[in-house]
Amino acid sequence: MFEKIPEEGGKSALKIGVVSPASLPEDREAFERGISFLRRKGFSVIIGRSCFEELSDEERAKELVKMMNECDLILCSRGGNGSYRLLDHLPSPSPTPICGYSDITALLLWKVSNGQIAYHGPMVCDIGYDERSGEEMLKVVTGQVYEYRKLINHLTIYPGKASGRLVGGNLSLFVTVMDLLKIEGDVILYLEDVNESLDSIDRMLWKIFHSYLSENIKGLIVGGFTRIRKGDIKKNIIDILRNYVSYLKIPAFLGFPSFHGKFFKYTLPFGAIVEMDASQGKVNIVF
Repeated sequence: MFEKIPEEGGKSALKIGVVSPASLPEDREAFERGISFLRRKGFSVIIGRSCFEELSDEERAKELVKMMNECDLILCSRGGNGSYRLLDHLPSPSPTPICGYSDITALLLWKVSNGQIAYHGPMVCDIGYDERSGEEMLKVVTGQVYEYRKLINHLTIYPGKASGRLVGGNLSLFVTVMDLLKIEGDVILYLEDVNESLDSIDRMLWKIFHSYLSENIKGLIVGGFTRIRKGDIKKNIIDILRNYVSYLKIPAFLGFPSFHGKFFKYTLPFGAIVEMDASQGKVNIVF
């Protein structure tokens, strides 16, 4: 967490490092709009070479380490594919927080496993689509938001309240790296994904809820599953989710806006202690 956001048009000594640990930005116009937003906010923005050319896994890892040593916040350009391969080349992280989601989940969990906070939130291209997401992200990382507004369109899957350390991210990436996750105590799990079939979602949830983490999971917050594909399973996504949380009797709700799509996204501090109320669709940051 770093200091207060400067006033519009003001200047800040804080540096934001922009990198592409997974894939190159596809929408260059959205990328440029996101960079422009950060600079208008008064931040010094350093853009990594990975945002302009294809680099090897080792080169992207070295760039990330260098940026973390030089900057106050790492903001990823977009997701894509390949950030999990960087884990083979990364040392213990510096305290500099990383913000991103989707494929960046692997790096967020790397930070959390080392006892640090990481932010599941909009990336540069997302901010290019919706500047409100960038505004909210900056408030969260500077400690100005501790209670999210009550969700109007949430769906309670299993009622109740719970608290614990927030972890999770993209479902398929979480399952890919979860065996590397080192976390103790109660957990609130956040999940979202895109372009998955109902069959694969059910299979991945089965693995999570039959893993070493199952006894630690005290609540589930689901963003959304964008562009779900049908499969052989004869259930919808609500039935699938309800099947697992009802078995464990943990509070859960669907609809927290921090998932794939060109719309407003909240930023969640992974590694922080949060409180949730599934009946009300509310989340509070305790830290």
